[in-house]
Amino acid sequence: MLPFKRILFATDFSPACEAVVPYVMELKDRYDAELSILHVSNIAPVVYGEYAAFAAENMPLYAEVRKKACADLRRFVSERFAEDHPNVFLEDGEVGSVIEKVVKRERVDLVMMPTHGRGAVRRLLLGSVTSKVLHDTCCAVWTGVHHEEPDHCPHIPYHSIVCAVNLDKEAPALLTAADSLARKYRASLTIAHIAELPPNNYAVDAGPYRKAVLDYTETELRQLRDELAIEAKTEVFAGPAAAGIREIAIHQRADLLVVGRGQMHGTVKRLWSNLYSIIRESPCPVLSV
Repeated sequence: MLPFKRILFATDFSPACEAVVPYVMELKDRYDAELSILHVSNIAPVVYGEYAAFAAENMPLYAEVRKKACADLRRFVSERFAEDHPNVFLEDGEVGSVIEKVVKRERVDLVMMPTHGRGAVRRLLLGSVTSKVLHDTCCAVWTGVHHEEPDHCPHIPYHSIVCAVNLDKEAPALLTAADSLARKYRASLTIAHIAELPPNNYAVDAGPYRKAVLDYTETELRQLRDELAIEAKTEVFAGPAAAGIREIAIHQRADLLVVGRGQMHGTVKRLWSNLYSIIRESPCPVLSV
């Protein structure tokens, strides 16, 4: 997981990808990692369907599109990464599947990409490519800010990191990774846990129960922190996961949110995961490990 040795930056040359470039450069330099830049040209499957393989060799439209993609990729790399000498890949196919293939082939530790959520409606959704990469790849995935907060401006290098954990088997490894990252950046670390409790109603006063659960959770969180010898603050929030983590990230002026996704692999678990909503609502980039 850490340290990152091979980073893959997937780009389509959009403004969202441009915004990710400084983060890619900083993280690459911080870990002295090998950098690869990937652009996927998927015109053949879109235009020619099942005849894509034949089209790639025989159709002039495909040749022109690929020629332009190659020129755009060379220009992008020369203007943004001229001194970094990255590996450069121009691939064909469905974007999410190609990223997964390159991750395996190049033994990538970290994929960096934007989420492509734009506008009042689209910000409620993650891009299909981002969703697929989060679900299907085995390495860590860094995603840019999906929902910007006017009064919250993430910085690089990172000064404040928030790690959102559940009290499960994944927690120790996730906290260890977040602690390693915080130490690398000399950043403050906050461990956050969201307790999704039932709301009060007129028939039953759940207040005492809620307080008992929050107190117990806070104790468990601090005990886990101390067992791992991690220097960090702890925050426990009662409410929906995405909203709670967003509030904690804003309160801590977080530059990076670290979350786990080990429990989301598999079709059924994917449907119930909070990961997508957390990334959608985060006011800062998210590292999913």
